Amino acid sequence: MAITVDAAPQRNQQANNAQTYMGKIDKKEDQYILLDKDKKASYKLDDATKAEKFNGVDVKVVGTLDASTNMIHVQSIEKLQN
Repeated sequence: MAITVDAAPQRNQQANNAQTYMGKIDKKEDQYILLDKDKKASYKLDDATKAEKFNGVDVKVVGTLDASTNMIHVQSIEKLQN
């Protein structure tokens, strides 16, 4: 008997757990990171294609944090208005 697994609930759960992070995007070696000066923290970003457009820019990142790797699984990145 075959068992099938529906991945849609997992994707929906990740979308529901999305959080907003503010900071400046920087590139360290081959990895883009988000520097959050208020929290004195930095996070790796998993989507270099989205992140490279905002290198050196203050942004709002929406995504889910994988605490075990300190990586944000990026859903969106927007430039902050000054």
